[in-house]
Amino acid sequence: RGPIGNIAPSLLPVAHALVAAREETEAAVRGLAASQIWIEPAGADLWVYDLARGARTRLTFSPEPDAMPVWSPAGDRIAFMVGGSLASFVIWWKAADGTGQPQELVKGFAPSFSPDGKFLLYTSLKDANTWNLGYLPLSGERKPAIFLESADRKQSPRVSPDGQYVAYMSTESGREEIYLTRFPTGDGKWQVSVNGGFWPHWSAKGDRLFYTEPDNTLVEVEVRLRPAVQLGAPRRLFARQRSGAPVPGGWPDGFDVAPDGTRFVVAQGADQRGPASITVVEGWYQEFRGRR
Repeated sequence: RGPIGNIAPSLLPVAHALVAAREETEAAVRGLAASQIWIEPAGADLWVYDLARGARTRLTFSPEPDAMPVWSPAGDRIAFMVGGSLASFVIWWKAADGTGQPQELVKGFAPSFSPDGKFLLYTSLKDANTWNLGYLPLSGERKPAIFLESADRKQSPRVSPDGQYVAYMSTESGREEIYLTRFPTGDGKWQVSVNGGFWPHWSAKGDRLFYTEPDNTLVEVEVRLRPAVQLGAPRRLFARQRSGAPVPGGWPDGFDVAPDGTRFVVAQGADQRGPASITVVEGWYQEFRGRR
């Protein structure tokens, strides 16, 4: 655990490299304990926190706030947004080991990577109430393209492990819900959440989607993508105390999930008086299965 000042911790995906050599559970634990990023409250900069060693290293030194960090699939780069307002948000990336200078990628916010590392997905601001989804090729000319456009607010795109679908948040129903569509065509649409939804994350196998409901509860939905998309009923996993960190629009806190889908890292309030903390939640799956 450690003090934080942001709602969206992000796990280093090293467990993907360890799974082949070690038992899946052990690999996921090691991966979960490797590193994560959060925003330093005072300076609004990114820090890398080694959970195993209890050490932290400052990654960015920007005069503007840095937020919504995400690791590349290879774990060698971190993309993040910079800016103090919606209109000013720009996505940059930097080597995860801190070497070199940050590089500007594209105007937008809420970045994520495709599983093969070939594309950066992001939210593109058309105006205050119209947010579209785009992607940026990370090789060649790096020409950004909008792949999902509408009159509402869409954000936080996350590509499925097979690279064929993207989960995202949208306000088209009048409130934030999680939806699914094909990537990169934007064809088809399936609503995943039913009681509001924020911050979608895929399991490593692409058979589950995790998200947060408005009351800060973590939810799981079983997903089948072939031969046709089939979605299970949402299952509430566990509730979280709010972190107390500033969250835009009163949204719930963010989280990240380990590759085995049984461990989460969440931003959670330590107590009423102390700062928010990063907490690793383990063992919830066995308890949950016993109640099914």
